[in-house]
Amino acid sequence: MMENNPGTYQHRAPLDEIKASLVYLKSLGLKGVECTDEAGKLLGTIGRTAPQPGGRGTAPGPAGRQQPPKANSQEPQGRQGAAPAAPGTTQTVSGPSPSAATPVGPKEPAQPTNSGPVMRRTAAEPVVDTLESIRRDMGECTRCGLFRGRTQIVFGTGNPRARVMFIGDMPLADEDREGVPFLGASGELLNKMIGAMGLSRGDVYLSNLLKCCPAPGQGRPDTSFCLSFLERQIAVVRPDVICALGAVAAQALLGITSGVAEIRGQFQNYRGIRLMPTFHPSFLLRHPERKRQAWQDLQQVMAVLKAGGRV
Repeated sequence: MMENNPGTYQHRAPLDEIKASLVYLKSLGLKGVECTDEAGKLLGTIGRTAPQPGGRGTAPGPAGRQQPPKANSQEPQGRQGAAPAAPGTTQTVSGPSPSAATPVGPKEPAQPTNSGPVMRRTAAEPVVDTLESIRRDMGECTRCGLFRGRTQIVFGTGNPRARVMFIGDMPLADEDREGVPFLGASGELLNKMIGAMGLSRGDVYLSNLLKCCPAPGQGRPDTSFCLSFLERQIAVVRPDVICALGAVAAQALLGITSGVAEIRGQFQNYRGIRLMPTFHPSFLLRHPERKRQAWQDLQQVMAVLKAGGRV
């Protein structure tokens, strides 16, 4: 089917199509075209008026001839300057030609096809602590002057998943010798107090603020180094309740200066954990009249353990 333009037929017979082709070749100035006798007869009719449907004929002009397709003056981007195909060969271009309105840039990198969650490890991801790793970090500590009077470090003992943690102020001579907190007479009294709560020494975790026994006559020690290790111990054990035995432990953990007599019997908040300040067993041995108050404090601890614990 040819274009529907003035001076052309909508439908041409095969001979008319040949005639149109010969007319086009003649307009290009080609001579000596070999053709059959039938084609020669058609050449003799060139220039005659072609009958129009329903009326007069008009001389065919440029509009009456099918124009050859114009070559695309714009090469697809990325192919300009390419050498033309050799005669007798076919140049194949795969895929649609890019639109002139669509800029062609560098090819983007392929995106991953995995649509699942991407797991990333942040640079500041904290290292999980254990009591063993804390003890290794402490090593044979010489961070403050307390090491000069000790026999060995008294780190802590008991259930690493205990619901209640007892924290004293410092190890004494028996503890320094054995490397275990709460021994001797004060340790025996604490064992009785724990037993009265329906627990055993193996059910709780025992530690001190200071990890070394001070030498006789040594001044007030710097507690900041030992406190940092104790805080890590608490974070690992994660008890429901802390019993701070004595003023030194309570003041260091809570950052206060009040004495135990002022704050005992009232739960304090240590980083989301209930903390009960009460008297140290060594103090109770010297002041047995305070044992009733200490027992009242422990009864509050037992009630919290029974109810579930956390603040």
